[in-house]
Amino acid sequence: MNMKAPLLCIATLVLLFVSCKKEHGIPTTNIPPVNNPGNNPNNDAPRLKDMVVNRLPSPYYHFDYDDAGNIIGINYQSGARIYAVSYTNKKISLMENIIEPVRDKLNYVYDNDRVVQVNIINRNGLLYRKAFINYNASNKISRVYWEVLDNGGFSSEQMLTFTYHPDGNLKKMENTTFAVGPLTEGTFSETYDNYDDKVNAEGFDLLIPLPQNHLIFLPELL
Repeated sequence: MNMKAPLLCIATLVLLFVSCKKEHGIPTTNIPPVNNPGNNPNNDAPRLKDMVVNRLPSPYYHFDYDDAGNIIGINYQSGARIYAVSYTNKKISLMENIIEPVRDKLNYVYDNDRVVQVNIINRNGLLYRKAFINYNASNKISRVYWEVLDNGGFSSEQMLTFTYHPDGNLKKMENTTFAVGPLTEGTFSETYDNYDDKVNAEGFDLLIPLPQNHLIFLPELL
């Protein structure tokens, strides 16, 4: 999702939604854009270290980097979740929540160098949740679809769909939940417009609207 000004971009570290001005009420943060881990040999772009959101645990996000500029640690909600990030061939292969007692692992699955699936495995080795990611012809995220293990099989849990303005900025996000576990079936949508030319670094936060779901972190949108 690449957006200039208001919101969805996923492209470089935290630009899952980059640059979009939002109308959905999440406080804006004045944070510079970050480098694209693994794809910036000069390592000369500013890096997002902390994201602060009013009236929420601070920092709401914190990022740690290695000497090459790759993100190797993500702290969410001041320690509620802390992820160790591993790479293979300069692409994220695994994120592990190192906070006890959860210790979930997020395994990334690629197709033609794009993340198409994330498998979430608990500390006992059980695959219990999946996220499937689809892209449009412009290589922007068009859908994120979650399934959760329920009564021995996988059931639909949540679906996010994204549409864009002609200039590539996010136009609409539709969030559908399905009747599984504690969830009830329902759909709501949010629209985005009035973009400026600034970068919105916290757009990636749109990918975890359900508290039980993990952060789907996409440092490169290709």
